[in-house]
Amino acid sequence: MAVADMIPGLDDKALANLRENAARLSLTGSEAQKKQAATLTPLIDAELASRLAAKAKPARGGKRKAAVTATAAPGPLSGPLSS
Repeated sequence: MAVADMIPGLDDKALANLRENAARLSLTGSEAQKKQAATLTPLIDAELASRLAAKAKPARGGKRKAAVTATAAPGPLSGPLSS
């Protein structure tokens, strides 16, 4: 199985590690490693962006709780009119 095919199945930590390795190899690797890193980097970045967007979306579903508003109950009168 090609590395590109494994990207969606990687957990977040493994994906971050793969991204770091691709960045490193794009600078210091052999020509073949640089070429593969150049191919994989946009795929990894797209997967990371997709996961980040999925985490940023608010959870949908379920019922919303109604907002509770407090109203002051009338209390005993005090002052000059009460006797």
